[in-house]
Amino acid sequence: MDLQRRLSRILILLCWSAVSACSHPAPTQDSTAGRPPQDWPAKMQRLSAVLTNLMPFVASPKKFSAEENFEKIEKDTAELKSLAHSMKTGEMPNNDPSMKVVSQLFDEDLGRALASLKNGNRDYARRILSDTTSYCIQCHTQTKNGPEFPRLTLDFQLKDLKPLDRAEFLAATRQFEPALESYKQALSETELAKSDSFAYEAAARDALGISVRVHKDPNEALGLIKTIEKNKALKPQFRKSVSAFKKSLEAWKKEKPSKTPRSALEELTQAEALIASAQKANSLESPQDMVYERASGLLHDLLQRPERTDELSARALYLSGLASEATRDSSFWTMHETYYEQCIRVKPMTEQARQCFAKLKDAVEVGYSGSSGTNVPADVQKRLEGFRALAFGEK
Repeated sequence: MDLQRRLSRILILLCWSAVSACSHPAPTQDSTAGRPPQDWPAKMQRLSAVLTNLMPFVASPKKFSAEENFEKIEKDTAELKSLAHSMKTGEMPNNDPSMKVVSQLFDEDLGRALASLKNGNRDYARRILSDTTSYCIQCHTQTKNGPEFPRLTLDFQLKDLKPLDRAEFLAATRQFEPALESYKQALSETELAKSDSFAYEAAARDALGISVRVHKDPNEALGLIKTIEKNKALKPQFRKSVSAFKKSLEAWKKEKPSKTPRSALEELTQAEALIASAQKANSLESPQDMVYERASGLLHDLLQRPERTDELSARALYLSGLASEATRDSSFWTMHETYYEQCIRVKPMTEQARQCFAKLKDAVEVGYSGSSGTNVPADVQKRLEGFRALAFGEK
């Protein structure tokens, strides 16, 4: 990742921090209902300030490895870890489940970064700190829920960014309409598709994700497909994938929309049917990303419905994990392991929890497999055993 793209993602995280307090708050029983927790804006301001101080060092391997900067870097990382932990354990400013997920992962990653600094593994710590800035886009493009932010008071000139960097920033701050315009510009760039096909293909999937998950609009998504198809520098395999995406979108366009509001159970049933059909049809030649994306949008909406039961939530989390895992190349970061973990927490000692644990165990082991076999670190194995105990009722 080049410096400009890293810095743009840093600003994405700062922006998420600054605007999170504006999101719709979870209902409470006191006179402060409708307001975010009183200390949330202060936490976000301090988080932004510390990140602003720390990230110039993260962006420069030379500065990060300079001994005279060790104390400051460790001090700022420790403060970030403290802030992240207070965010994770404190009251959230809204009822969007992604907020809790982001806070949890932010806290865990910063814990690893701090431990690596103390152990002298500075290169690894710097990579972790850099990666923590990549969390926002998938969370903020899961669904239409949450506010869009047409104006942001940040010292940042969007016009100076390349179209793809601008698109990522706008998507992470829920400015979906201008984000799509910037994505279209990026997807029209022959040079981007030629020189960085991975970034181009990820951008295509992210843009389509906004149209499918957020706007739930097959016509808008098909318009993006036209833009992508016109790019003459597409890799042959991705061109085949785009054809499969187009086929899925055209089939969706022909469906008749429901005329009456549906219950949470009906939405869960539809999402489950979509995932089952995607699993059956998915292949290298015919990827079913658009079908999985549709299911993801339905499930994320369902997880915010007040009438949902724990049983419905656990099943929705399991299905969300399946969809996220199936499309894990479509964004900077995916949440399938966290969905499986949350499923176990919501309904421990149930068949659903055991099903989620099986998927979690497989995902973890795949992540630590290589030519030398499977080597799961002791701390990760300990965490996994904790979820096994929750799922099976073991002590």
